[in-house]
Amino acid sequence: TDEVAVPTAIQAPAPLRFLASRGAPVGSVSAGGTPARAVQARDDVPMPLIADTGQPATTGQQAKENLKGSRLQAAGMDREQLVRNAQRAIQQGRLDEHPGRGAVYFIRLLRRIEPASAEVRHLARDVTIRYHDQARREMQTGDARQAGLSLWVAHRLINEFNLVQLNPVQELLKHRLAE
Repeated sequence: TDEVAVPTAIQAPAPLRFLASRGAPVGSVSAGGTPARAVQARDDVPMPLIADTGQPATTGQQAKENLKGSRLQAAGMDREQLVRNAQRAIQQGRLDEHPGRGAVYFIRLLRRIEPASAEVRHLARDVTIRYHDQARREMQTGDARQAGLSLWVAHRLINEFNLVQLNPVQELLKHRLAE
């Protein structure tokens, strides 16, 4: 085979990355018509590694693609386990935030791995409604102190999970308690 040697002056140089100098945006051009500061990319410089895996760090787009297939976890539980544990805790009446057993604990963990999940709001709403029901029962039995505590917890959950649709119920129950 015929191989033609290409002179080094004609070979494509390594890509340039533009670094901003002080006050200049990245990739900007200075007054002389040249980039603010260009640095030669080098193939012999190792990429930073992800600490846990020893794998090369990825770009933002690659990271998003990698996360699609992976299962995010909080406290060793994935999304399905957290939802199941929260529902079980609600059914058993364990509405508190006690680690490892309370519904609010599992809902907070779920929110940590899926902040925009509708399931988080549904579960938090269910817990808050149950606290409202508990406050109603306590008011009927005359236990104003416990009813006040239940309403206080419900108020915290309404604020934490932005459950504004439950504010009218909360205000009504607080008004009844004050009577």
